[in-house]
Amino acid sequence: MNPISLPLNELKPALTGLSKVINRHTTLPILGGIQVERTADGWVCLTATDLDRFVTMRLEQPGQGSPCAMVVSFEDLQRLSKNCGKGETLQLEPASEDTALLRFPLAGQTGEAKIRAFPVGEFPEVPKLKGEPIPLPETLRQSLLEALECSSGDPGRYILQSACIDVSKAGAHYVVGTDGKHLYSSNSFTLPLTQSMVLPKHKFLGWRDFALDGNWRLKVTPSQETDVPGWVQLSSRRWRFITRQLTGNYPEWKVAVPDAASTKTTLVLGADTVEQVQQAINRLPCHEPLHQTIGIAWDHGEAALLAKAPEDRDWTRVPLPNVEAKGPDQRVFVDRRFLAKALGFGLCTIGLIDEISPLRFTEGGRQMIVMPLRPNGPSETTPSTSEVPAREAEATIPQATPTPALEQTEASPASLETPPNVASLQSGDHNASPNSANKSQMEHAIELVDELRAYHSQSQDKLRDLGTKLRIALREQKAGTKELHTFRQRLRALQAVQF
Repeated sequence: MNPISLPLNELKPALTGLSKVINRHTTLPILGGIQVERTADGWVCLTATDLDRFVTMRLEQPGQGSPCAMVVSFEDLQRLSKNCGKGETLQLEPASEDTALLRFPLAGQTGEAKIRAFPVGEFPEVPKLKGEPIPLPETLRQSLLEALECSSGDPGRYILQSACIDVSKAGAHYVVGTDGKHLYSSNSFTLPLTQSMVLPKHKFLGWRDFALDGNWRLKVTPSQETDVPGWVQLSSRRWRFITRQLTGNYPEWKVAVPDAASTKTTLVLGADTVEQVQQAINRLPCHEPLHQTIGIAWDHGEAALLAKAPEDRDWTRVPLPNVEAKGPDQRVFVDRRFLAKALGFGLCTIGLIDEISPLRFTEGGRQMIVMPLRPNGPSETTPSTSEVPAREAEATIPQATPTPALEQTEASPASLETPPNVASLQSGDHNASPNSANKSQMEHAIELVDELRAYHSQSQDKLRDLGTKLRIALREQKAGTKELHTFRQRLRALQAVQF
């Protein structure tokens, strides 16, 4: 048979894409290999899988020869390809049941090396999805990638590690992604789907070469069984990505979106202002590495950012030019990473309700909802915007701590009340010395702060230990599920054998 030709200028990016789905620590050797196949039309395809996902890449030009397929070691093929020039071509052909022969140019001659191979029958069968593919417009593809970027990365929040295509409302379909702290949605499209689907997050979908490989097409095959997830296929000009849908009910995300009519203050940032804000976010000091608090202020006709260094008490004010605004003065604090992400998505209109309500970043049919961070401290009170003079210097604002996440928006208003000010802690005995009363209450407040800090530290340690145990249990569960799936496939193959 004619060997399969693998041009290095196509093989190297193909191996990069296939590596994003190959599990290098798998207990099944066959999952460490890639299937190299030449079809009856001469097209050469390379496929890798981890049982839940299948990635296939087709070479640009068809080859000569009869149809054939082999499964070779990904590591061996990648190692040899790294030592070859970009304009060279490898020749691959089977040698025995467990080896394949790879020929390559070597000092004007042809060298050869044997690499590991696996039985083709053991490689998992690639799902074949029926139906016509659905073309995805460029705006929808971008919205899907942005929703995945806003999804959760916590293994314990399984259903949130995804983007949901919500088709529950006819004529207004949504792409949604959230991690519980911020939420993204886009609704400027409709798709010929009858059921909503949940697309799991995967690093291959955010890979640059896949995003630039022509228009995407979507295929969805719902499962016929309740507990078995269906399949989703996204394909471009040369790449194909097949993955299982996530099972389970996606959260009722619309309850976390504030009513647009409740917006009191609106800020519209110009294109030049957006660039300045993005630069300022990276350059301004950060006093709280955990939440990376930054303030957005609109008071006395001027928009500004607020930030401070860990050793500073006062907040540094950075005015923002060319901002169109309307509404009362407000100050809201957010995680600067979410602010940078929203502006990076081009969401330049900011809607503010109050300091404890979600912020709404919008542009056309796209929006991002971000939970705020709020000032806190027993010895400080939040100054109203009318009491603080307009200035470009520094403004004293209490330290910020995070508000409840999106899934906690149903908390009662009492849980969102600001802490009591110093006056409420003072004794009601007006005959006592003011200095002695203040000293006593301040010492008591400091002791309470120390106790709360110690309790918070212990809680973080326990949560960290619990998260580690849950991740280990999840990995063991996934490994067991994959092995069981492979066993079932082999059992079906044995059942199909006729004597």
